[in-house]
Amino acid sequence: MRLLAIAPTAFYNDYGCHVRIRGQLDSLQARGYAVHLVTYPVGDDVPGFPVTRPLLPGLRQMPVGSSRRKTLLDMLLGPTALAAAIRFRPRIIHAYLHEGVLIGWMLSRLLDKPLTFDYQGSLTAEMITHRFLDANARLRNPLVRLEQWLNHQPQAIFTSTQHAQNALQQQGIASETLHFLPDAVDPAIFHPQTPDPGLQQQLGLHPDTPTCVYLGLLAPYQGIDLLLNAIARLPENLALQCLVMGFPHVARYQKMAESLNIAQKVHFTGPIPYQQAPRYLAMGDLAVAPKLATSEGSGKLL
Repeated sequence: MRLLAIAPTAFYNDYGCHVRIRGQLDSLQARGYAVHLVTYPVGDDVPGFPVTRPLLPGLRQMPVGSSRRKTLLDMLLGPTALAAAIRFRPRIIHAYLHEGVLIGWMLSRLLDKPLTFDYQGSLTAEMITHRFLDANARLRNPLVRLEQWLNHQPQAIFTSTQHAQNALQQQGIASETLHFLPDAVDPAIFHPQTPDPGLQQQLGLHPDTPTCVYLGLLAPYQGIDLLLNAIARLPENLALQCLVMGFPHVARYQKMAESLNIAQKVHFTGPIPYQQAPRYLAMGDLAVAPKLATSEGSGKLL
């Protein structure tokens, strides 16, 4: 069983969408599938994952979320995916994100192969949440119609939340097409452990002070602005320290913490490798996930 996966994103980076993609493809390989991934020209290679990327010299990094640069990359990804499919001869074409569905739909028609879709949220809602598209823009309604048309093309859709499944059913997608595939964690990696005193000292954390932890992307739609403002409103005599883990915009939020006079309470780590996440999370007495996006799940809760 050969599966060609199309992921229009800078795979791999250590955050939720990519963790889900990696987890799925890892599991499929463990069950005997031959998996080949087509993705953007930037991102880290994962050992054991055959990957094809468009050639685009000079491109070093990509912003997280919507951007105009991705339109060009999606145009390059289509021919790259077709060439990979001709060589790989997949039995199934599996798409991530709606841009992946558009590319996958064209391939499925050309190659007469079934198309499946891992649905993690609404494309239009994400663009608005990321402030790439204004909620009142004229382009919104055509994008909504395109998104709904794309949702009807796959032969099977895997949803990460029950909320997403209900939303797709309201669009008239047959229930037999929808398969609930919730986010999960590997208990061999994520399991309770005691805090590492050496790591606490390295990060400037006091072992006797309760610690609040956040792990994920640093962006307004993840609620980071609200989180820092909430910390600033706590009583000054409340013993609490916060460990904010993730990227991008670390410098921006460090400056915000300084302006709110909470820099001494909030420690920023930058990106945390997936394999190291349990070690860092173990230092927390309280975990927060203040995500504001209404169409997506929040895998970090797990």
